[in-house]
Amino acid sequence: MLKVKGDSMINAGIYDKDTIIVEKTEYAKNGDIVVALINDDETTVKRFFKEKNRIRLQPENEAYSPIYPENISILGVVKTLIRTDVS
Repeated sequence: MLKVKGDSMINAGIYDKDTIIVEKTEYAKNGDIVVALINDDETTVKRFFKEKNRIRLQPENEAYSPIYPENISILGVVKTLIRTDVS
């Protein structure tokens, strides 16, 4: 389980302070919502896409730009959402 911080995935229904249940895996399919370690120092929740020679991590909020990390480790795929703050 992981507590979400931020609003980059609101259009996927994942809000700040939600809790997500993650299936640990190093692999993801295009369109999966993943937990990823990027550039060895930042953990993020984004939608995963493998393009020609690169990986794109796509936020689900138009206020944010896609991330094209130099170094990425997939930590898991989001399987379930628990909404803990309904106010």
